[in-house]
This record gives sequence, structure tokens and C-alpha cells, in this order.
Amino acid sequence: MVVEETNDTVIGSINTPNETDLTKIKKEIESHIKVGQEAKEKLLNLLASFRHVIALPGEPLGENHQVEHQIKIKTGIYPVYVPAYRLPHSQREIVEEAVQEMLHEGVIEPSNSPWNAPLFL
Repeated sequence: MVVEETNDTVIGSINTPNETDLTKIKKEIESHIKVGQEAKEKLLNLLASFRHVIALPGEPLGENHQVEHQIKIKTGIYPVYVPAYRLPHSQREIVEEAVQEMLHEGVIEPSNSPWNAPLFL
């Protein structure tokens, strides 16, 4: 781990990629990306340089509590609600598993919002 410091405060830490990380990244590229070898090598180098912001499968996602934001809605603007599209039966279980995993990891949370947008796969 490399720690970046100013004169008196630590501003963050960066995990540098090790050989195991690079092997995991390469495995993901090989199994999901269908391009030439040169493009795969460029992608591997790019992803390795940003390893500190990438969560590989099975790794916890990072959190950022340093920045809060608000979405200000202009007066007279009403929520957009687009009904969900029907999912093929073959994809329902995949979507349910993904949603449960994101709920468990804290990526998403239950909501009763009047806003809605359909899920695209």
C-alpha cells in the first residue's frame, strides 16, 4: 500500500496492483472481452493503472463518504415514472441475484420513490 501525504494530513491510500491482481484482471478480460491480443494488453495496462478504483468479482466495493450531493428539482417538475419492462423468464433469476447482491453490498437500497426507470440488460 502506498500512502500519499501532504505536510500534515493523509489524503488517501492507493493499493498498487500485485501479480495476483493482474492475474485476476487478465482472467476477467479473457472471459468477457472478445478483441485482439494487442487490445487486451492495452486494456490490461489501463485497468492495472486504475486498480485502486476497481473491485474485482468477490471483492467489496469501496465507499466514498467525502462528498454529498443533492439533486435540486425545479418547481413545477413532476417525477418521471416509466413502468418496468417485462423480463424474459430466463433472465429473472439472474436479475434477482444481482439485485440481492447489490442490496447486500450496500450499492443500492430499498426505495419508495415516485421516480422510476426501467432496467436494461
